[in-house]
Amino acid sequence: AASLAASPAAMSAPNCRLLIDTSGEEMLLGLVYEGDLVVAEHMDGHRQIEAINLQVQSLLKGFDIEVSAISSIGVVVGPGSMAGLRVGVTFAKVLSYALGCGITPLLSHEVIATIFAEGSDPVVVLRRVRKQEAFGAICTKGPLGLTTISGPTVLGPNELAAWLSKSKLSPSSMLVVSDRAPEKVLEGADGLEVVNYHLPSMLLETCESMNYLMDSGTESAGAVGYADVAIAYVRGADTRVSYQRLNSSGDLEWVKD
Repeated sequence: AASLAASPAAMSAPNCRLLIDTSGEEMLLGLVYEGDLVVAEHMDGHRQIEAINLQVQSLLKGFDIEVSAISSIGVVVGPGSMAGLRVGVTFAKVLSYALGCGITPLLSHEVIATIFAEGSDPVVVLRRVRKQEAFGAICTKGPLGLTTISGPTVLGPNELAAWLSKSKLSPSSMLVVSDRAPEKVLEGADGLEVVNYHLPSMLLETCESMNYLMDSGTESAGAVGYADVAIAYVRGADTRVSYQRLNSSGDLEWVKD
């Protein structure tokens, strides 16, 4: 595979934006150059860590430009698959360092909510974590752009209804967007309108949403340096600190705080 290495002093051309989302079931890459958006084609037979470099090279070749032309990067930092997020966020940070360009961290639930948001009605985004859990967040669209008003949090079976009730929003105005959310979690959405987000069939819409959020200047979207970009991964057990200590018998044991 061709290398994406570039001199830190490389000059970036204006209006060339790379979009990266590796948080879901499929890797998504897009390139916006002088107002035109192109989405990378899926590559079979490659791991994400291999495919991301090849797909970026393919996108650049389509516009007949070099990697040094990239002037900004938008990357989804979570919540989502930790294994996937590591690939996308690490790639974005390395490329940002090499090119000297900024990164705009994007939240997956806001990217999805932007696609479905109409007016000021709240959008509830549920993304699959594992068999019985989903990431949940509530977003609304106002004069200043999209805002997350609750979450992200992790919801298990029978927890959705109670969580939604705490928002004090009218259920009749809510739209629930499911990204492979488990049925046991969705049971709490009885009576609510539920639509499905399917990334493989919504690649263009997702890239357009990411591009919009980068331009909107919302509270959570803004360009930063590569050192300030971190994965936003929410799952209770994974946010606890694990360490070893001696127990009363003098044996080592694992402890989580």
